[in-house]
Amino acid sequence: MFFFRDAENRYFYVNQFDEKNMIIQDIIVYEFNGEESLRTITAKEGKWVADTWKLENGTIYNYHEGEKSAYEISFATLDIILKEDLQKFFKNQRTPQEMSSKELRQQIDILQQAGVDTKSFEVDLY
Repeated sequence: MFFFRDAENRYFYVNQFDEKNMIIQDIIVYEFNGEESLRTITAKEGKWVADTWKLENGTIYNYHEGEKSAYEISFATLDIILKEDLQKFFKNQRTPQEMSSKELRQQIDILQQAGVDTKSFEVDLY
């Protein structure tokens, strides 16, 4: 599992990556407006096609600034277009072991807010 950020300041959490087939599994994408999350996208699987991650079987959670509630939309497929090539994209990936304590704590907080089990990350932190 690893984290990375794209050129548009979206944060990606990927549980598994099949490099041979260019497939990612158990994906969470966070889109921010400053400090606040505007949208969280979860998907079971994604495949790299041209300059796009084609995510499948997921949910989009949209948040309104200043409100704690969100509305959700399920999707069969969703395209996330990247403005950088894939190798540059993966160059920014980091495992929990490669992060500083502060960076890992921030990622744990984000994942906990999304309801993700963070025990394995907390073990890395301590």
